[in-house]
Amino acid sequence: MQGPSIIIEMENARQVSWDDVRETIDALAREVASYCTANPGRKPEIIFVQSGEQADTALLEKSVEEAGALDGAADLVFVSVPDGRYYEVKAEGLRLSHGDPIIFLDSDVRPENGWLRTLVEPFSNPATIAVNGHTFLECNDFMSRTYALMWMFPLRDGDDRFATKRALNFNNCAFRRDWIVATGIPIDNGFKVSCT
Repeated sequence: MQGPSIIIEMENARQVSWDDVRETIDALAREVASYCTANPGRKPEIIFVQSGEQADTALLEKSVEEAGALDGAADLVFVSVPDGRYYEVKAEGLRLSHGDPIIFLDSDVRPENGWLRTLVEPFSNPATIAVNGHTFLECNDFMSRTYALMWMFPLRDGDDRFATKRALNFNNCAFRRDWIVATGIPIDNGFKVSCT
């Protein structure tokens, strides 16, 4: 039985070090292992989509395999969308996906303990269409504190806005498969937050 599909865009990975991407992959592996233990026989699918050439995709696949954290834990798919922009890359991942729900995760977002369970559990209610993850900046160095002053993510702690008042950020969210496939992803040539 198919588990969720997790679509990871690799465009943001160009802005950070491989060590940062590796931390995301290690955290994802931990979450997938926990999910599989709690849901035997429901293996997730992870689709890595990048905007480079096919040769870049082969290099990405080799790097993820060498990291080893996801070995056998999920069905891995690697795909290239030459010159693809942020939403085009995500749309291609959606097109290739098979699971339910469909989860969108950016390559520079590091899942915390319980992330996958927290995104998937609400879908046991048939009325649930979408679930929004909580994305924040770590604020642990000069650069991240500078971004925190101007970026649109709420604070990690102490931000009392209700979740219903927050924008759904397309970097850490899940959708019921039939709804997102029918609705599609708006391809916006503007800045990445155009689709919140």
